[in-house]
Amino acid sequence: MPPDDPFPYEAICPWCDEGKLMIEKPADTKVSCRCPRCRKHYEVDFKTMTVKKSEPVPYRGNKNRKQATTA
Repeated sequence: MPPDDPFPYEAICPWCDEGKLMIEKPADTKVSCRCPRCRKHYEVDFKTMTVKKSEPVPYRGNKNRKQATTA
């Protein structure tokens, strides 16, 4: 008998319907990811197992960190 699938859920890219995100179990979290096939971004809600198209958000960095000074 083959072992159980460790990732029984998958989220399919809403843009191209081909890229997949493997999910172990439902959880109370949301993630944003980029499709490995079409390179577009989407959000996955692990609690409701829903997928929606989204745009990338630029990384702003830690605003509390001191900036390096050059002499």
